[in-house]
Amino acid sequence: MLQLDAILTNAWLVKTVPSKQNTKNQRSFERMLIMEYVCTGVGRVKMTVGVRRSDKTKVQYCITAIDTGKIKQEAK
Repeated sequence: MLQLDAILTNAWLVKTVPSKQNTKNQRSFERMLIMEYVCTGVGRVKMTVGVRRSDKTKVQYCITAIDTGKIKQEAK
């Protein structure tokens, strides 16, 4: 539980992308904020936050642990 609190409070913005309008789950969002955080013992974590169209509130959409070993292999 402590890791989740750290991710939510300390993640930094990487990029902003428009929501996928053909995806039912993202239809109510105007844009998605892609954020990252490095967790001790877990590694790099990606968090996606949706910005609602109606009232501009930010909603945690997804948190994913990124396999850093796989990224290094793809870069070679």
